[in-house]
Amino acid sequence: SKEFDSAAAHGARKFKDPMVFVVSSMRLAYDGRPVTNLRPVINWLNQLGEPLYGHVTPDGYPAAESAWASSGQLVRRFEIARTIGNGPAGLFTGEDGQPTQRRGFPMPNSRMFYDTIEATLGPATRGALAQAGSQQEWNAVLLSSPEWMQR
Repeated sequence: SKEFDSAAAHGARKFKDPMVFVVSSMRLAYDGRPVTNLRPVINWLNQLGEPLYGHVTPDGYPAAESAWASSGQLVRRFEIARTIGNGPAGLFTGEDGQPTQRRGFPMPNSRMFYDTIEATLGPATRGALAQAGSQQEWNAVLLSSPEWMQR
């Protein structure tokens, strides 16, 4: 059938919509740790044009890359990647606004990175990661890479 012969059936990758980009970036950076303050996440989704419950019609947000890969969209993604890569950004604060646990910047170069992500990185991304001057810069480069924008 046509469905079986489609590009998706042959391993073609799909551009991440804003929700998938934000959630997958946080999962990698913070090792799946539960977020206690969703305000930054909601703000990032609003900035990326996919606010929670913001689509008026029941057909949902577009799934096509063209809806999410404009230059303005990518600049906002890079800014969010840098924010996530630099530290918790208020994601782990309690009701009183105090951090629930002290944490520095994330270290996504974990076992998950080496087992699943590293093999997908192209030479340009590997080179950029090798030139990163700090862990925070490495984080931002990885979360901004073309390979990370795909699922």
